[in-house]
Amino acid sequence: MHPAEDKKETIDLLQLAKADFKCVCGRRHKTDIREIIIAEDLLRPLESLARQQGICQAAGPADSPAILMVADDLTWQAAGKKISSALHASGLPVAVCCFPADPPLVPD
Repeated sequence: MHPAEDKKETIDLLQLAKADFKCVCGRRHKTDIREIIIAEDLLRPLESLARQQGICQAAGPADSPAILMVADDLTWQAAGKKISSALHASGLPVAVCCFPADPPLVPD
């Protein structure tokens, strides 16, 4: 058995995703990620989370919150289009920002 296999590590993805640091550009950068959901059927928990956050109607006031989906072309084709359509059908407002897959995005 490999030494790493005999002990299990739990990683808190939400804590890992929360960034708060002073950058070389002189500014402070921070993320405010509240939830990370990993599921086979993502639609049901997404609808529930959206409603908990007060995102209720596509026809709400102009300043009402909306869901912003960010993807590249490959992710959009694999799952984004289906999820966006289902959220629209549920009456939830969705805005999409889709990046081209080529050249590949490099997070930095």
